[in-house]
Amino acid sequence: MRSFSPAEQHRPPASAGAAASVGGPDDRWTWAPSPVPRTAFGVGMNSNTGTMPSFRIGAVRFWNSGTRWTDLEPRRGTYDWTALDRLVAAAQRAHMDSLFTFGGTQPWAAPDGPKSLYPDGARSAPPDRPADWDAFVAALVARHRGRINAYELWDTVNDRHFYSGSARTMADVVRRAARLITRTDPAATLVCPSMGHLRTAAGLRFLRDFAAAGGYSRRPAVIGRVTWPVSRPFNGPRNGRRRR
Repeated sequence: MRSFSPAEQHRPPASAGAAASVGGPDDRWTWAPSPVPRTAFGVGMNSNTGTMPSFRIGAVRFWNSGTRWTDLEPRRGTYDWTALDRLVAAAQRAHMDSLFTFGGTQPWAAPDGPKSLYPDGARSAPPDRPADWDAFVAALVARHRGRINAYELWDTVNDRHFYSGSARTMADVVRRAARLITRTDPAATLVCPSMGHLRTAAGLRFLRDFAAAGGYSRRPAVIGRVTWPVSRPFNGPRNGRRRR
């Protein structure tokens, strides 16, 4: 669950002497060797106990941990931060960066929306009223300002089990959340919604529609993270040949 900072994303290429030559003397698209940061090694938390992994990692992602929207705001305007507070405090004690993942719309926020995969009644639809989304995001970030390092703005948006709305609506959801988070906690890293199925026509279509609707318009503050289920790297080898 590596999250690259804007500075890292725009790091200049290595000098000619340090760069590796791939296709010829002028094909210097690689960077000079550098240590892999500890935050490149993280795990998803599937427990709300606050117990951190006993093996060495640098970051944790909160999902399937009693921290979805449906867990945190059982009634409109009434919040239960117990599980999230416990996890955030534990990550801080262990000196690990934390990534909060949005998703799992409250049933009262989208009562007619399709149910997600989860047994808590969470909906895969976006909320009917954008104001409900804004209020939840604002309350979450205000409480955990400076303690949660990064926010992933939805989980697996091009899989209808997790998100059943349109790409255009998700782009608006992302813009609204990004605006609220950067206003309240400018130091937090924003991670664009994760996507899978990038070897399918439908998965790629959603990604393109999301981009066309301005879902990435806040770059470089908003960065990307591809998640499962992806059978191969998006631009990796295919049928023995590398796509360019």
